[in-house]
Amino acid sequence: MANDPLLDGVLPSMGSGQHFFEKGDPRVLGWLREAITEGERINKSDPAYERMDQAATYVMGEQMDSDRPSYLPKVVVNQTKKSIRAHVSALTDLKPLFSFHCGNPAYEQQSYLLNKLVVMWWTNTFADLDLADVIRYSLTMGAGDCVVEYDNHYGNYGDNRLIPRDARDTLPIRPSRERSIQTWEGVVIREAHSPNVLRGMFPDKAHLLKPDSEGQRFGASATKFRRLVKQVVTPTIFDRLQSGPTQTGSGVSPELTLYRVFLTDRSVNATLGPVLMGKPGTSWAYMVQPGERLYPRKRLIVATETVILYDGPSPYWHGMFPISRLRLDPWPWLFFGLGLTHDLKPMQDGLNTIVNDFISTFSQWVNRGVIADKNAVPESLLRRFDPRRKNWKMKLNPTYGEGFKLADGPTLPPWSMEFLQMLFTKFDEHSGTANLQALMQLRQMPGADTIQKYYEAMTPELRLEGRLIEAFLRDVADMIKVNIFQYYSTSRRMMMLGEQGLALEDLDYDPGTLVPAMTPDMEGYTPELDKKHSRDVRAQYFQRLFTFSVEPNSILAMNAVEKKMEGFQMFRMGVMDFWTFHERMQTPNVGSPPAVPLPPKDPQNPDPNTAVMDPMTGMPTGMEMRVPETITERLMAQMSMGLGQGESGGGRKPSGQEPPDLEQKSDGRTTITES
Repeated sequence: MANDPLLDGVLPSMGSGQHFFEKGDPRVLGWLREAITEGERINKSDPAYERMDQAATYVMGEQMDSDRPSYLPKVVVNQTKKSIRAHVSALTDLKPLFSFHCGNPAYEQQSYLLNKLVVMWWTNTFADLDLADVIRYSLTMGAGDCVVEYDNHYGNYGDNRLIPRDARDTLPIRPSRERSIQTWEGVVIREAHSPNVLRGMFPDKAHLLKPDSEGQRFGASATKFRRLVKQVVTPTIFDRLQSGPTQTGSGVSPELTLYRVFLTDRSVNATLGPVLMGKPGTSWAYMVQPGERLYPRKRLIVATETVILYDGPSPYWHGMFPISRLRLDPWPWLFFGLGLTHDLKPMQDGLNTIVNDFISTFSQWVNRGVIADKNAVPESLLRRFDPRRKNWKMKLNPTYGEGFKLADGPTLPPWSMEFLQMLFTKFDEHSGTANLQALMQLRQMPGADTIQKYYEAMTPELRLEGRLIEAFLRDVADMIKVNIFQYYSTSRRMMMLGEQGLALEDLDYDPGTLVPAMTPDMEGYTPELDKKHSRDVRAQYFQRLFTFSVEPNSILAMNAVEKKMEGFQMFRMGVMDFWTFHERMQTPNVGSPPAVPLPPKDPQNPDPNTAVMDPMTGMPTGMEMRVPETITERLMAQMSMGLGQGESGGGRKPSGQEPPDLEQKSDGRTTITES
């Protein structure tokens, strides 16, 4: 990057002296225009770019030639849309996939709270529906982007959001050839907003925010419906009142294109003293000492066509570009990838052609042509005559000619219906719809005898799509994890989880956050978590202790079913404890095992505060009172409490290969049957 003419020596930084202009530093604005132009050129150079709009309109059913004569039928059998909906349904029929694990047992409580909070967030924000929109973008256009951000105004109290986006509105800055956007040098996120929205967000620069110029200098936003309605929407009275006489009369609803530029800026503090970065009082403000990097967690520039609204550090502790890209059919030589519509379009055109030819043939049989003798049939009678009218009659004078007769209709080949059915079958096979339907049917009864069939129904293409979504969610999971550490306060966690949302870190030297603040005299002291470090620095180390894990094919919900079946078998065999079994079954309100006498964690240095005393001798018994953690310790606690599964003494023992089934007997009794 040091030799990059676009990125080196052009962008002024806070450390080298800030230039104050009403519209921002013109050098930064000039660099921004150049970066946007270059990013747009990179996007448009991909062969799939020009087909994206056509793919979107194709899914909407606009599949017939506009020059088709009006007297021909224009029936569209939109199998493409049906196939995409089937893929989306299969790939989003899942539970929250974010599972975080910590190798340090001292922070198991934080790991537990993190997983609980993620499940609550997933449910409350309808994140699965946002994921479905990202998959729709990817299946239709070849790529779908998802912006991950914390919005203070989302819901009642603010929360993390997943925002699906058209991949064309993500402009790259010196991108790499790797799969993840995180390896790029920068990214421009282009958005369209009402001028009044941005005036509320940046009131100090409201007088500089005008609707975009005609044609929009940097390009229009493609996300959502912008390109589809731009030519038909007219300004509302409210927009005219708010915008005043400065609004351009373009005949469309006024809007501003906003650019959020996240950049890897390696500038350092070249001054002799510390520099405060970020807005004072916020969680992302920090102090930079001389010689240190000014933007260790990315630089953010927010601007319109003509004015810079913000230029400073990124507000996120995770230090990532807050966007992840999903490509369900990636190819090494394509920047975006291919959508499902790319291969289905020729088959869809063939189906539409054959179906409309069938309809034309049937229509010509019903609406038969008439051959009339001009000497026997007057012109006025021929115009009024309709052979479709039932019980029609007509008198003719044969001395003047033959009169008229109905023309013979066209005849379809005998194999035509078989050919049409073959087209529909091949379309379903090529799109994977047939396999998806079989997959959904097998999900209804996930017994042991259907698990193998389930895996057989998962075609290699479907398994690959599931793996690509799992890879896409890794970046999303890392951002959500750090955002929870950064933005979820003690009160917020208690509101979501009750008293279970509290942690010991809420009572340490930096209360209100899950990030520990330690002193050297504390047990398990870690220098990186010393209270002398700022919260964001400690969070950088702490968040790395929690790793995101997802097992293969868990995106397709089969992994969870198989794990439950295995747990059921292990519990019956007595090698799994009561609490682990209910955790596997996801039974609510089970609680955690109580503290019982167990061997000490550290036999060399047992904790005297938890030692179990013999009431007869008053001496330690070599055991300590603590909560069991491993399955072995939980089994010991289960035995001491007299818990365990009970079985009937008579009859054949259930195998646990299939889930219990509720049956209604002929005498009205209700019984539970097992395999």
